[in-house]
Amino acid sequence: MKLKSISKNIISLFLSLTILIMSLLLVTKVFGGVQIKDVVLTIGANHSQKIVTFYTDDKVNAEVEYQPASFEDDFKNAKKATVSSYQNSKKTAYTNSATLSNLSTNTEYEYRIKTDNTVSKIYKFTVQDKDNFIFLAIGDPQLGATGINLNANAWIKNLDKIENSVPNPAFMISLGDQVNTSDSDEEYSEFLAPEFMKSVALAPVIGNHDDDTPDFSEHFGLPNVTPYGKNAAGSDYYFAWGKTLFLVMNANINDAETHRQMMNEAISKYPDSEYKILCFHQSIYSAGIHATEPGILSKRENFVPLIDEFNIDLVLMGHDHIYTRTPQMKNNQEVKSEVKNLYKQGNGTVYTTLNSSSGSKFYPAKLTPLDYAKVKDQSYRTNYTTVEVTPKALYITTYATSDNKIIDKFIIEKQNTSSNAEDNSTKPTENENNTVENQDSKPVENSTENQTTKPDESSKKEQNISKNTENNNTKNNEKTKLIKDDKTPKTSPKTSVQSQVVFLIVAILSASTILVAVRKAPIKD
Repeated sequence: MKLKSISKNIISLFLSLTILIMSLLLVTKVFGGVQIKDVVLTIGANHSQKIVTFYTDDKVNAEVEYQPASFEDDFKNAKKATVSSYQNSKKTAYTNSATLSNLSTNTEYEYRIKTDNTVSKIYKFTVQDKDNFIFLAIGDPQLGATGINLNANAWIKNLDKIENSVPNPAFMISLGDQVNTSDSDEEYSEFLAPEFMKSVALAPVIGNHDDDTPDFSEHFGLPNVTPYGKNAAGSDYYFAWGKTLFLVMNANINDAETHRQMMNEAISKYPDSEYKILCFHQSIYSAGIHATEPGILSKRENFVPLIDEFNIDLVLMGHDHIYTRTPQMKNNQEVKSEVKNLYKQGNGTVYTTLNSSSGSKFYPAKLTPLDYAKVKDQSYRTNYTTVEVTPKALYITTYATSDNKIIDKFIIEKQNTSSNAEDNSTKPTENENNTVENQDSKPVENSTENQTTKPDESSKKEQNISKNTENNNTKNNEKTKLIKDDKTPKTSPKTSVQSQVVFLIVAILSASTILVAVRKAPIKD
Protein backbone atom coordinates (compact mmCIF):
# COMPACT_ATOMS: atom_id res chain seq x y z
CA MET A 1 0.00 0.00 0.00
CA LYS A 2 2.90 2.33 0.75
CA LEU A 3 4.31 1.68 -2.72
CA LYS A 4 0.95 2.51 -4.32
CA SER A 5 0.78 5.74 -2.33
CA ILE A 6 4.21 6.77 -3.61
CA SER A 7 3.16 5.91 -7.15
CA LYS A 8 0.03 8.00 -6.77
CA ASN A 9 2.07 10.98 -5.60
CA ILE A 10 4.43 10.64 -8.55
CA ILE A 11 1.51 10.45 -10.97
CA SER A 12 -0.15 13.50 -9.43
CA LEU A 13 3.11 15.46 -9.59
CA PHE A 14 3.60 14.46 -13.23
CA LEU A 15 0.06 15.57 -14.11
CA SER A 16 0.54 18.91 -12.39
CA LEU A 17 3.83 19.62 -14.15
CA THR A 18 2.34 18.61 -17.50
CA ILE A 19 -0.57 20.99 -17.07
CA LEU A 20 1.73 23.81 -16.02
CA ILE A 21 4.04 23.29 -19.00
CA MET A 22 1.11 23.14 -21.43
CA SER A 23 -0.35 26.28 -19.87
CA LEU A 24 2.93 28.15 -20.27
CA LEU A 25 3.17 27.07 -23.89
CA LEU A 26 -0.39 28.16 -24.49
CA VAL A 27 0.28 31.54 -22.89
CA THR A 28 3.29 32.04 -25.13
CA LYS A 29 1.32 31.02 -28.20
CA VAL A 30 -1.86 32.97 -27.49
CA PHE A 31 -0.64 35.97 -25.58
CA GLY A 32 3.08 36.26 -26.25
CA GLY A 33 2.81 36.91 -29.99
CA VAL A 34 4.88 35.50 -32.81
CA GLN A 35 8.58 36.02 -33.16
CA ILE A 36 9.45 38.50 -35.90
CA LYS A 37 13.05 38.01 -36.97
CA ASP A 38 15.54 38.57 -39.80
CA VAL A 39 13.88 41.84 -40.82
CA VAL A 40 15.50 43.39 -43.89
CA LEU A 41 14.68 46.39 -46.07
CA THR A 42 15.45 45.75 -49.74
CA ILE A 43 15.35 47.83 -52.90
CA GLY A 44 12.13 48.26 -54.85
CA ALA A 45 11.53 48.43 -58.59
CA ASN A 46 12.25 52.17 -58.54
CA HIS A 47 13.00 55.06 -56.18
CA SER A 48 9.39 55.18 -54.95
CA GLN A 49 9.38 51.61 -53.61
CA LYS A 50 10.97 49.56 -50.83
CA ILE A 51 10.40 45.94 -49.87
CA VAL A 52 10.26 44.64 -46.28
CA THR A 53 10.97 40.94 -45.70
CA PHE A 54 10.96 39.06 -42.39
CA TYR A 55 10.74 35.55 -40.95
CA THR A 56 8.17 34.18 -38.50
CA ASP A 57 8.01 30.75 -36.86
CA ASP A 58 4.37 30.29 -37.89
CA LYS A 59 2.09 31.57 -40.61
CA VAL A 60 0.60 34.91 -39.60
CA ASN A 61 -1.80 37.54 -40.80
CA ALA A 62 0.43 40.59 -41.04
CA GLU A 63 0.78 44.02 -42.59
CA VAL A 64 3.52 46.62 -42.72
CA GLU A 65 2.44 50.10 -41.62
CA TYR A 66 4.48 53.02 -42.95
CA GLN A 67 4.28 56.80 -42.91
CA PRO A 68 6.47 59.91 -43.03
CA ALA A 69 8.45 60.02 -39.80
CA SER A 70 6.74 61.91 -36.98
CA PHE A 71 7.10 62.28 -33.23
CA GLU A 72 3.68 60.77 -32.52
CA ASP A 73 4.51 57.29 -33.83
CA ASP A 74 0.86 56.37 -33.45
CA PHE A 75 0.48 55.17 -37.09
CA LYS A 76 -3.20 56.19 -37.07
CA ASN A 77 -2.97 57.56 -40.60
CA ALA A 78 -0.28 55.19 -41.82
CA LYS A 79 -0.45 53.38 -45.14
CA LYS A 80 -0.71 49.61 -44.91
CA ALA A 81 1.18 47.20 -47.16
CA THR A 82 -0.22 43.69 -47.47
CA VAL A 83 2.16 40.89 -46.53
CA SER A 84 2.46 37.74 -48.63
CA SER A 85 3.68 34.64 -46.81
CA TYR A 86 4.93 31.16 -47.60
CA GLN A 87 6.75 28.39 -45.74
CA ASN A 88 10.45 28.19 -46.46
CA SER A 89 12.02 25.18 -48.14
CA LYS A 90 13.35 23.74 -44.87
CA LYS A 91 9.89 23.92 -43.25
CA THR A 92 11.44 25.79 -40.31
CA ALA A 93 9.90 29.23 -40.78
CA TYR A 94 7.68 31.40 -42.94
CA THR A 95 8.97 34.07 -45.31
CA ASN A 96 6.87 37.25 -45.22
CA SER A 97 7.25 40.13 -47.67
CA ALA A 98 5.50 43.44 -48.40
CA THR A 99 6.12 46.30 -50.85
CA LEU A 100 6.00 49.90 -49.63
CA SER A 101 4.84 52.04 -52.57
CA ASN A 102 4.37 55.69 -53.56
CA LEU A 103 7.29 56.91 -51.45
CA SER A 104 8.32 60.54 -51.86
CA THR A 105 11.93 61.58 -52.43
CA ASN A 106 13.89 63.59 -49.86
CA THR A 107 11.60 62.24 -47.14
CA GLU A 108 12.24 60.24 -43.98
CA TYR A 109 9.84 57.36 -43.33
CA GLU A 110 9.12 55.05 -40.44
CA TYR A 111 7.58 51.59 -40.55
CA ARG A 112 6.62 48.69 -38.33
CA ILE A 113 5.36 45.14 -38.78
CA LYS A 114 2.01 44.31 -37.25
CA THR A 115 0.38 40.89 -36.83
CA ASP A 116 -2.81 39.80 -35.03
CA ASN A 117 -1.09 40.00 -31.64
CA THR A 118 2.40 41.40 -32.24
CA VAL A 119 3.86 44.76 -33.18
CA SER A 120 7.53 45.08 -34.07
CA LYS A 121 9.81 47.93 -33.11
CA ILE A 122 9.78 51.00 -35.36
CA TYR A 123 12.39 51.32 -38.10
CA LYS A 124 13.26 54.38 -40.20
CA PHE A 125 14.70 55.05 -43.65
CA THR A 126 15.19 58.07 -45.92
CA VAL A 127 14.39 58.26 -49.64
CA GLN A 128 17.06 60.22 -51.47
CA ASP A 129 16.58 62.43 -54.50
CA LYS A 130 16.12 60.50 -57.75
CA ASP A 131 18.51 62.59 -59.86
CA ASN A 132 21.31 63.34 -57.38
CA PHE A 133 22.00 60.51 -54.96
CA ILE A 134 24.73 58.39 -53.37
CA PHE A 135 24.62 54.62 -53.04
CA LEU A 136 26.99 52.20 -51.34
CA ALA A 137 28.66 49.09 -52.75
CA ILE A 138 30.38 46.45 -50.62
CA GLY A 139 32.14 43.17 -51.30
CA ASP A 140 31.83 39.72 -49.74
CA PRO A 141 30.62 40.03 -46.13
CA GLN A 142 30.70 36.21 -45.98
CA LEU A 143 29.52 35.94 -42.39
CA GLY A 144 30.79 32.72 -40.84
CA ALA A 145 33.99 32.34 -42.88
CA THR A 146 36.17 32.59 -39.76
CA GLY A 147 33.75 32.01 -36.92
CA ILE A 148 30.32 33.51 -36.71
CA ASN A 149 30.83 35.59 -33.56
CA LEU A 150 34.07 37.19 -34.76
CA ASN A 151 32.59 38.02 -38.17
CA ALA A 152 29.30 39.29 -36.75
CA ASN A 153 31.00 41.74 -34.37
CA ALA A 154 33.27 43.09 -37.12
CA TRP A 155 30.30 43.37 -39.48
CA ILE A 156 28.34 45.55 -37.05
CA LYS A 157 31.36 47.76 -36.31
CA ASN A 158 32.15 48.25 -40.00
CA LEU A 159 28.56 49.17 -40.87
CA ASP A 160 28.58 51.61 -37.98
CA LYS A 161 31.67 53.33 -39.42
CA ILE A 162 30.14 53.41 -42.90
CA GLU A 163 26.95 54.96 -41.57
CA ASN A 164 28.95 57.62 -39.73
CA SER A 165 30.71 58.53 -42.99
CA VAL A 166 27.75 58.27 -45.39
CA PRO A 167 24.49 59.07 -43.58
CA ASN A 168 21.31 58.03 -45.38
CA PRO A 169 22.61 56.52 -48.63
CA ALA A 170 19.95 55.70 -51.20
CA PHE A 171 20.68 51.98 -50.90
CA MET A 172 23.53 49.48 -50.59
CA ILE A 173 24.61 46.83 -53.10
CA SER A 174 26.20 43.73 -51.55
CA LEU A 175 28.17 41.97 -54.28
CA GLY A 176 27.60 38.38 -53.25
CA ASP A 177 28.59 35.90 -50.54
CA GLN A 178 26.43 37.40 -47.83
CA VAL A 179 27.10 34.20 -45.86
CA ASN A 180 29.70 31.46 -45.91
CA THR A 181 27.25 28.53 -45.84
CA SER A 182 24.27 28.95 -48.13
CA ASP A 183 21.70 27.24 -45.87
CA SER A 184 22.90 28.56 -42.50
CA ASP A 185 20.07 30.26 -40.62
CA GLU A 186 22.55 31.50 -38.03
CA GLU A 187 24.78 33.19 -40.59
CA TYR A 188 21.84 34.87 -42.30
CA SER A 189 20.53 36.07 -38.94
CA GLU A 190 23.91 37.60 -38.11
CA PHE A 191 24.17 39.21 -41.54
CA LEU A 192 20.74 40.79 -41.07
CA ALA A 193 21.20 41.64 -37.38
CA PRO A 194 22.49 45.25 -37.65
CA GLU A 195 19.91 48.02 -37.51
CA PHE A 196 21.54 49.32 -40.71
CA MET A 197 19.90 46.44 -42.62
CA LYS A 198 16.45 47.75 -41.68
CA SER A 199 17.14 51.41 -42.49
CA VAL A 200 19.21 51.25 -45.71
CA ALA A 201 17.66 49.30 -48.58
CA LEU A 202 19.79 46.34 -49.67
CA ALA A 203 20.32 45.10 -53.23
CA PRO A 204 22.00 41.71 -52.74
CA VAL A 205 23.86 39.75 -55.42
CA ILE A 206 23.98 35.95 -55.50
CA GLY A 207 27.52 34.73 -54.81
CA ASN A 208 28.99 31.26 -55.06
CA HIS A 209 28.60 30.85 -51.27
CA ASP A 210 24.93 31.87 -51.53
CA ASP A 211 24.33 29.29 -54.24
CA ASP A 212 22.73 25.81 -54.32
CA THR A 213 19.89 26.45 -51.82
CA PRO A 214 16.75 28.66 -51.85
CA ASP A 215 17.77 30.50 -48.66
CA PHE A 216 18.96 33.58 -50.58
CA SER A 217 15.63 34.22 -52.31
CA GLU A 218 13.71 33.26 -49.16
CA HIS A 219 15.48 35.95 -47.12
CA PHE A 220 15.34 38.79 -49.66
CA GLY A 221 12.23 40.17 -51.32
CA LEU A 222 13.44 41.59 -54.66
CA PRO A 223 11.89 43.58 -57.53
CA ASN A 224 11.59 42.64 -61.20
CA VAL A 225 12.75 39.09 -60.61
CA THR A 226 13.14 37.39 -63.98
CA PRO A 227 13.24 33.73 -65.03
CA TYR A 228 16.70 34.36 -66.53
CA GLY A 229 19.93 33.25 -64.90
CA LYS A 230 17.89 31.06 -62.60
CA ASN A 231 19.10 28.33 -60.25
CA ALA A 232 18.23 27.10 -56.75
CA ALA A 233 19.34 30.35 -55.08
CA GLY A 234 17.49 32.76 -57.36
CA SER A 235 17.84 34.55 -60.68
CA ASP A 236 18.62 37.85 -62.41
CA TYR A 237 16.70 40.97 -61.39
CA TYR A 238 16.88 44.70 -62.04
CA PHE A 239 15.71 48.06 -60.73
CA ALA A 240 15.97 51.75 -61.56
CA TRP A 241 16.69 54.80 -59.45
CA GLY A 242 15.73 57.87 -61.42
CA LYS A 243 17.46 57.49 -64.79
CA THR A 244 20.07 54.99 -63.57
CA LEU A 245 19.40 51.35 -64.40
CA PHE A 246 20.87 48.60 -62.21
CA LEU A 247 21.23 45.11 -63.68
CA VAL A 248 21.87 42.36 -61.12
CA MET A 249 23.16 39.13 -62.62
CA ASN A 250 23.49 35.64 -61.15
CA ALA A 251 26.98 34.88 -62.50
CA ASN A 252 26.84 31.32 -61.19
CA ILE A 253 25.02 30.78 -64.49
CA ASN A 254 27.66 31.11 -67.21
CA ASP A 255 25.20 31.44 -70.10
CA ALA A 256 25.39 34.86 -71.75
CA GLU A 257 22.15 34.39 -73.66
CA THR A 258 19.95 34.07 -70.57
CA HIS A 259 21.50 37.25 -69.12
CA ARG A 260 20.99 39.01 -72.46
CA GLN A 261 17.27 38.39 -72.16
CA MET A 262 17.25 39.97 -68.69
CA MET A 263 19.06 43.04 -70.00
CA ASN A 264 16.70 43.38 -72.95
CA GLU A 265 13.71 43.20 -70.64
CA ALA A 266 15.18 45.76 -68.22
CA ILE A 267 16.09 48.27 -70.93
CA SER A 268 12.66 47.87 -72.51
CA LYS A 269 11.03 48.65 -69.17
CA TYR A 270 13.31 51.62 -68.44
CA PRO A 271 14.15 52.98 -71.92
CA ASP A 272 15.11 56.47 -70.67
CA SER A 273 18.01 55.26 -68.52
CA GLU A 274 21.07 57.49 -68.81
CA TYR A 275 23.48 55.28 -66.85
CA LYS A 276 23.69 51.48 -66.80
CA ILE A 277 25.42 49.70 -63.92
CA LEU A 278 25.89 45.93 -63.91
CA CYS A 279 26.48 43.95 -60.71
CA PHE A 280 27.58 40.33 -60.37
CA HIS A 281 29.77 38.32 -58.03
CA GLN A 282 32.63 36.48 -59.77
CA SER A 283 35.10 39.12 -60.94
CA ILE A 284 36.27 38.71 -64.52
CA TYR A 285 39.02 41.37 -64.16
CA SER A 286 40.60 40.81 -60.76
CA ALA A 287 44.16 40.90 -59.48
CA GLY A 288 43.52 38.16 -56.91
CA ILE A 289 44.14 34.44 -56.80
CA HIS A 290 41.05 33.54 -58.86
CA ALA A 291 41.96 35.87 -61.74
CA THR A 292 43.33 33.28 -64.16
CA GLU A 293 41.23 30.27 -63.22
CA PRO A 294 39.58 28.53 -66.20
CA GLY A 295 36.09 29.20 -64.84
CA ILE A 296 36.79 32.93 -64.52
CA LEU A 297 38.36 33.15 -67.99
CA SER A 298 35.29 31.39 -69.39
CA LYS A 299 32.99 33.97 -67.77
CA ARG A 300 35.14 36.77 -69.18
CA GLU A 301 34.86 35.28 -72.66
CA ASN A 302 31.08 34.99 -72.33
CA PHE A 303 30.23 38.20 -70.48
CA VAL A 304 32.49 40.83 -72.08
CA PRO A 305 30.73 40.79 -75.50
CA LEU A 306 27.41 41.10 -73.68
CA ILE A 307 28.65 44.04 -71.61
CA ASP A 308 30.02 45.76 -74.73
CA GLU A 309 26.76 45.15 -76.59
CA PHE A 310 24.67 46.95 -73.97
CA ASN A 311 27.19 49.77 -73.40
CA ILE A 312 27.43 49.21 -69.66
CA ASP A 313 29.09 52.16 -67.93
CA LEU A 314 30.26 50.47 -64.73
CA VAL A 315 30.58 46.87 -63.55
CA LEU A 316 30.75 46.13 -59.81
CA MET A 317 32.06 42.71 -58.72
CA GLY A 318 33.43 40.80 -55.70
CA HIS A 319 34.65 37.23 -55.09
CA ASP A 320 38.42 37.78 -54.97
CA HIS A 321 38.64 39.76 -51.70
CA ILE A 322 41.09 42.28 -53.14
CA TYR A 323 40.49 45.73 -54.63
CA THR A 324 41.09 45.96 -58.40
CA ARG A 325 40.02 48.56 -60.95
CA THR A 326 40.50 48.55 -64.70
CA PRO A 327 40.67 51.50 -67.08
CA GLN A 328 37.80 51.79 -69.53
CA MET A 329 37.68 48.55 -71.50
CA LYS A 330 36.18 47.63 -74.87
CA ASN A 331 36.54 44.25 -76.57
CA ASN A 332 38.92 43.16 -73.79
CA GLN A 333 41.26 46.07 -74.57
CA GLU A 334 42.04 49.33 -72.75
CA VAL A 335 40.45 52.51 -74.10
CA LYS A 336 42.96 55.31 -73.61
CA SER A 337 41.71 58.39 -71.75
CA GLU A 338 43.09 61.91 -72.05
CA VAL A 339 42.83 62.69 -68.33
CA LYS A 340 43.90 60.32 -65.57
CA ASN A 341 40.95 58.64 -63.80
CA LEU A 342 38.43 60.63 -65.87
CA TYR A 343 36.52 58.57 -68.45
CA LYS A 344 33.99 59.66 -71.03
CA GLN A 345 30.73 57.71 -71.04
CA GLY A 346 30.18 55.57 -74.12
CA ASN A 347 33.84 54.81 -74.82
CA GLY A 348 33.88 51.59 -72.78
CA THR A 349 33.27 49.99 -69.40
CA VAL A 350 35.13 50.33 -66.10
CA TYR A 351 35.33 47.08 -64.08
CA THR A 352 35.73 47.36 -60.31
CA THR A 353 36.34 44.47 -57.90
CA LEU A 354 35.68 45.25 -54.24
CA ASN A 355 37.51 43.87 -51.23
CA SER A 356 35.94 42.33 -48.12
CA SER A 357 33.49 44.54 -46.21
CA SER A 358 33.58 42.49 -43.00
CA GLY A 359 37.20 41.36 -42.78
CA SER A 360 36.15 37.71 -42.73
CA LYS A 361 38.69 36.83 -45.41
CA PHE A 362 41.35 38.41 -47.64
CA TYR A 363 43.27 36.96 -50.60
CA PRO A 364 46.76 37.97 -51.73
CA ALA A 365 47.44 39.80 -54.97
CA LYS A 366 48.72 37.78 -57.91
CA LEU A 367 52.42 38.31 -58.42
CA THR A 368 52.14 38.05 -62.19
CA PRO A 369 51.54 41.51 -63.71
CA LEU A 370 48.07 42.02 -65.19
CA ASP A 371 47.78 44.75 -67.83
CA TYR A 372 44.17 45.55 -67.01
CA ALA A 373 44.82 46.14 -63.29
CA LYS A 374 45.01 49.93 -63.41
CA VAL A 375 44.67 50.09 -59.63
CA LYS A 376 45.06 47.25 -57.16
CA ASP A 377 45.25 47.27 -53.40
CA GLN A 378 45.58 44.49 -50.88
CA SER A 379 46.41 46.20 -47.63
CA TYR A 380 44.33 43.70 -45.65
CA ARG A 381 41.75 46.20 -44.49
CA THR A 382 38.02 46.33 -45.09
CA ASN A 383 36.68 48.58 -47.84
CA TYR A 384 33.49 50.24 -48.94
CA THR A 385 32.66 52.17 -52.10
CA THR A 386 30.40 55.15 -52.70
CA VAL A 387 28.93 55.97 -56.09
CA GLU A 388 27.57 59.48 -56.42
CA VAL A 389 25.15 59.83 -59.31
CA THR A 390 24.54 63.27 -60.84
CA PRO A 391 23.16 64.39 -64.21
CA LYS A 392 26.74 65.15 -65.31
CA ALA A 393 28.79 62.20 -64.05
CA LEU A 394 29.29 59.17 -61.83
CA TYR A 395 31.82 59.70 -59.03
CA ILE A 396 33.20 56.40 -57.71
CA THR A 397 35.34 56.42 -54.56
CA THR A 398 36.60 53.49 -52.49
CA TYR A 399 37.67 53.91 -48.87
CA ALA A 400 39.39 51.93 -46.16
CA THR A 401 36.65 51.52 -43.57
CA SER A 402 38.97 51.85 -40.57
CA ASP A 403 40.16 55.41 -41.21
CA ASN A 404 38.28 56.57 -44.34
CA LYS A 405 41.48 56.94 -46.36
CA ILE A 406 40.88 56.90 -50.12
CA ILE A 407 42.03 53.73 -51.86
CA ASP A 408 40.86 54.77 -55.32
CA LYS A 409 38.60 57.25 -57.06
CA PHE A 410 37.58 57.87 -60.65
CA ILE A 411 34.87 59.58 -62.67
CA ILE A 412 32.68 58.49 -65.58
CA GLU A 413 31.57 61.71 -67.25
CA LYS A 414 28.83 62.20 -69.80
CA GLN A 415 30.08 62.96 -73.30
CA ASN A 416 28.36 66.34 -73.53
CA THR A 417 29.78 67.59 -70.22
CA SER A 418 32.32 70.33 -70.87
CA SER A 419 33.08 71.45 -67.31
CA ASN A 420 35.40 69.63 -64.95
CA ALA A 421 33.08 67.05 -63.40
CA GLU A 422 35.44 66.45 -60.50
CA ASP A 423 34.74 69.92 -59.10
CA ASN A 424 31.07 69.01 -58.64
CA SER A 425 31.54 65.87 -56.57
CA THR A 426 30.61 65.63 -52.90
CA LYS A 427 32.53 62.78 -51.35
CA PRO A 428 33.09 61.84 -47.69
CA THR A 429 36.76 62.86 -47.91
CA GLU A 430 38.90 64.70 -50.43
CA ASN A 431 42.43 63.63 -49.45
CA GLU A 432 43.85 63.04 -52.93
CA ASN A 433 47.21 61.93 -51.55
CA ASN A 434 45.61 58.86 -49.99
CA THR A 435 44.79 57.27 -53.35
CA VAL A 436 46.58 53.96 -53.83
CA GLU A 437 47.85 53.30 -57.35
CA ASN A 438 49.10 49.81 -58.25
CA GLN A 439 50.05 48.99 -54.69
CA ASP A 440 51.95 45.73 -54.39
CA SER A 441 51.09 43.48 -51.49
CA LYS A 442 52.83 40.78 -49.58
CA PRO A 443 51.68 37.30 -50.58
CA VAL A 444 49.88 35.13 -48.08
CA GLU A 445 51.17 31.62 -47.73
CA ASN A 446 48.90 28.68 -48.54
CA SER A 447 45.85 30.81 -49.27
CA THR A 448 42.77 28.75 -50.10
CA GLU A 449 39.07 29.40 -50.62
CA ASN A 450 38.31 28.84 -46.95
CA GLN A 451 41.37 30.51 -45.45
CA THR A 452 41.43 33.83 -43.64
CA THR A 453 44.56 35.91 -43.84
CA LYS A 454 45.39 39.05 -41.91
CA PRO A 455 42.67 40.43 -39.65
CA ASP A 456 40.90 43.69 -40.41
CA GLU A 457 42.68 46.80 -39.14
CA SER A 458 39.45 48.36 -37.91
CA SER A 459 40.88 48.57 -34.39
CA LYS A 460 43.04 51.54 -35.46
CA LYS A 461 42.06 54.88 -33.99
CA GLU A 462 39.49 56.56 -36.22
CA GLN A 463 40.29 59.93 -37.72
CA ASN A 464 37.51 62.41 -38.11
CA ILE A 465 38.20 63.36 -41.73
CA SER A 466 34.78 62.90 -43.29
CA LYS A 467 33.43 66.16 -44.71
CA ASN A 468 30.10 64.55 -45.41
CA THR A 469 29.85 63.53 -41.78
CA GLU A 470 30.67 67.05 -40.63
CA ASN A 471 27.91 68.44 -42.85
CA ASN A 472 25.40 65.96 -41.43
CA ASN A 473 25.96 66.28 -37.68
CA THR A 474 22.27 66.75 -37.04
CA LYS A 475 21.39 63.57 -38.91
CA ASN A 476 24.12 61.62 -37.15
CA ASN A 477 22.88 62.70 -33.74
CA GLU A 478 19.40 61.45 -34.58
CA LYS A 479 20.41 58.15 -36.16
CA THR A 480 19.61 54.89 -34.47
CA LYS A 481 22.64 53.03 -33.17
CA LEU A 482 23.51 49.75 -34.84
CA ILE A 483 22.27 46.98 -32.61
CA LYS A 484 21.10 43.46 -33.06
CA ASP A 485 17.41 42.77 -33.53
CA ASP A 486 15.30 42.93 -30.45
CA LYS A 487 14.23 39.31 -30.42
CA THR A 488 11.38 40.09 -28.01
CA PRO A 489 8.49 41.56 -29.97
CA LYS A 490 6.27 44.26 -28.61
CA THR A 491 2.74 43.11 -27.85
CA SER A 492 -0.65 44.70 -28.34
CA PRO A 493 -2.87 45.71 -25.39
CA LYS A 494 -4.69 42.38 -25.37
CA THR A 495 -1.37 40.67 -24.69
CA SER A 496 -0.81 42.62 -21.49
CA VAL A 497 1.06 41.23 -18.50
CA GLN A 498 -2.17 41.23 -16.48
CA SER A 499 -3.82 38.85 -18.95
CA GLN A 500 -0.89 36.49 -18.80
CA VAL A 501 -0.87 36.52 -14.99
CA VAL A 502 -4.59 35.77 -14.85
CA PHE A 503 -4.18 32.91 -17.27
CA LEU A 504 -1.31 31.46 -15.25
CA ILE A 505 -3.29 31.69 -12.02
CA VAL A 506 -6.17 29.78 -13.62
CA ALA A 507 -3.74 27.14 -14.86
CA ILE A 508 -2.15 26.76 -11.41
CA LEU A 509 -5.55 26.48 -9.69
CA SER A 510 -6.60 23.83 -12.20
CA ALA A 511 -3.43 21.88 -11.57
CA SER A 512 -3.93 22.15 -7.80
CA THR A 513 -7.52 20.89 -8.06
CA ILE A 514 -6.39 17.84 -10.02
CA LEU A 515 -3.61 17.21 -7.51
CA VAL A 516 -6.01 17.34 -4.56
CA ALA A 517 -8.48 15.04 -6.35
CA VAL A 518 -5.80 12.48 -7.06
CA ARG A 519 -4.52 12.58 -3.48
CA LYS A 520 -8.05 12.05 -2.05
CA ALA A 521 -8.80 9.13 -4.32
CA PRO A 522 -9.06 5.88 -2.30
CA ILE A 523 -6.23 3.41 -2.66
CA LYS A 524 -7.36 -0.12 -3.26
CA ASP A 525 -5.24 -3.04 -2.14
